Amino acid sequence: MPNSYVKKIHEWIIRNNRTRYAVLILFVLGLIDATLYPAPVATLFVLFAAWFPEKKTVLIICSVTGIVSGSIVSYFIGNLLLDITAANSQELPALVTGIIPGLTREGFTEAVRLYSEWNHWVLFFASFTPFPYFLFALASGALHTNVFSFVLIVIISQFLKFMLLSLFISKPMKQLILISKLRMRSITSVR
Repeated sequence: MPNSYVKKIHEWIIRNNRTRYAVLILFVLGLIDATLYPAPVATLFVLFAAWFPEKKTVLIICSVTGIVSGSIVSYFIGNLLLDITAANSQELPALVTGIIPGLTREGFTEAVRLYSEWNHWVLFFASFTPFPYFLFALASGALHTNVFSFVLIVIISQFLKFMLLSLFISKPMKQLILISKLRMRSITSVR
């Protein structure tokens, strides 16, 4: 089901050829990915970077900015979650785990355990994995880690992730776009 949404967004962007919408979509999805729900930010980045190769830098900056903004929000939510849980009030954590999909008490406690064991390294490597990133951002806030080092790690890891994606898709995507353009020309010439 999410693939159909990605495909519809991709077709709409290409049809209208609007890079400003691509930038806005990447920022909003990055914010959602780091705050509420795993969103296909990297997938859309690859598509937009392939169709707008001259705008890769802007796409990277907007993706990273959205994820960093969402991570900061998650950090402070995690900070509140642990403070409220420590005060033996279970209402807000139950409310939050009911609202945010993918957030369970077990997942949250496991993320806190991993973060307390591996410190910022788990946050760095979580940006390259398909694990829900917001769980580790919540865990860092719950453990009251230094917010400046947290933001610095998020910026470095996300920037590195999108730079690597940008480098890896450059040549293969150019060839795929050329093949798809040739295929589209041959289809239209047959009609």
